[in-house]
Amino acid sequence: MSNGGHELSRKGAFIDSSAARVALLLALPFVIYFLFAVGGKALKSYQLQEDESALRAEIARLTARNAELQAQREYFQTDAYIEQIAREQLGMVKKSETSYVILAPEAPATQAQQQTRPADTRTRPQRWWDLFFGPR
Repeated sequence: MSNGGHELSRKGAFIDSSAARVALLLALPFVIYFLFAVGGKALKSYQLQEDESALRAEIARLTARNAELQAQREYFQTDAYIEQIAREQLGMVKKSETSYVILAPEAPATQAQQQTRPADTRTRPQRWWDLFFGPR
């Protein structure tokens, strides 16, 4: 009987181990699904944090640019700027001021313009003769 009892305990161990295997095989897809779901959520959370940090940096850059543009707009509305543009680009002066226009000096005449040659009254054969044999 001891031999029979021994077999029974082996058979029960076999049944327990096969039941554990079946339970493990049934639970494995759920565990894998859980790991992928949690991993996917963690990855998505990381990506969202990266996007948030990039957007915060962009907001800071745009806020600084907006402040610069506001300051520039305020300067453009000052009387000093308007007067500067009126003087520099429009050539305007105040009523109590006198405007002078400085003209550039005339360009000196080129050497070709200064030396005017008299018209050549020689005929073509005479010019050839002078070219080969010298003037008469």
